[in-house]
Amino acid sequence: MEKELHIIASAPQQIQSCKETFFTNNGYGTIELTPYGDYLLNTVDITDAAARRTNEYKSAYKEVTANMLQAYEENTRAYTYLHEDMPSVESVVKLKNDLMTLSPQKYERGHFDFTRNSGRKTFLKRQRTSTSIRQKPMVMLMKRCL
Repeated sequence: MEKELHIIASAPQQIQSCKETFFTNNGYGTIELTPYGDYLLNTVDITDAAARRTNEYKSAYKEVTANMLQAYEENTRAYTYLHEDMPSVESVVKLKNDLMTLSPQKYERGHFDFTRNSGRKTFLKRQRTSTSIRQKPMVMLMKRCL
């Protein structure tokens, strides 16, 4: 039976949403860009249409877009870095042989020369000695009191 070697990679971390808060003369708002490309706008004391016309919104929009682009570039860079130093595969047989020599060996525990009863006897003997040591001062104390 041929052993199969399975290499499990950790799952990449999901890119988080980018948020930017902007303040106008009449109110403020928050623009959020999700990893799926959705722009969410929440405004307070100002309408969405009025907020979109302000320079503060436009600069926050550019900032959020740049942050998300940078996050995607970092994620791509981390992914390609994993494969950068990977050796090229010349033959599948050689690669499998190399990987099988790196696989861990099966652990076989040694044989112990005691039976179930001998272990219990040792345990009971230890308990009797520890109990008798604890009881001696109590017995002596009780004799003094009587």
